[in-house]
Amino acid sequence: EIGSGLVGSEMCIRDSGTASRIIPLGFTPKAVFVWNSNGEMYYSNGSIQQYWGGLALPGVPCITSSKRTYLAIEEQGFQVYYAYYESSKLYIQTNLSGSKYLYLAIG
Repeated sequence: EIGSGLVGSEMCIRDSGTASRIIPLGFTPKAVFVWNSNGEMYYSNGSIQQYWGGLALPGVPCITSSKRTYLAIEEQGFQVYYAYYESSKLYIQTNLSGSKYLYLAIG
């Protein structure tokens, strides 16, 4: 814990068996910032889009250009997702098995 209501940590995603899950914090954050272990949040080469993180606020989740949520604040934590949409070559990877992410949550 970094100060009052401010938590920074690393999370390692293991196979959770679900496409999305809530990361429990013990408080409802006012903001959550997530990035992968390489410091990346987004990549696009024109045809492929990959989302690994971003900044979510209450009522303002991170969404892709096609309006799919990939990071959202929930009561007592935040939600991460994994999905692949072949037709649009869209990868949502905030819940990618075997990956490490860093996050900063402000309460």
